[in-house]
Amino acid sequence: MRHELIALLLLLAALPAQAQETPPLLSELASELKSLRVLPVGAPTHSACPANTTALVGVTQRQLRDTLGEPDFIDKEDHHSWWYFFTSPTPFGQMGGGFPQLGFYFDSKKAVTKVDCYYAR
Repeated sequence: MRHELIALLLLLAALPAQAQETPPLLSELASELKSLRVLPVGAPTHSACPANTTALVGVTQRQLRDTLGEPDFIDKEDHHSWWYFFTSPTPFGQMGGGFPQLGFYFDSKKAVTKVDCYYAR
């Protein structure tokens, strides 16, 4: 009985860790973003918006920050969206350039409710 109780307690202790597991898509995005950010300023890139982002719904702001790093842009009006730019570092003053901009929208519990991806113009 004692061994069963210990096994049950270990299982219950592992549950929160499983709930916070990083979705594979988020890990892939982090790897891509990391490789883009070490490129020289203005280097050409060929990133594309993810085809399906539903696996990212429910991810927390903490998971995003821990996995992707600091966002490139935080909506200053409502702080309910974070944006990551999937491109090499852009020259100062450059606007747009055709690269993907991935936006995450949050609920009051700081969990992702919606993901958008647009190409910068």
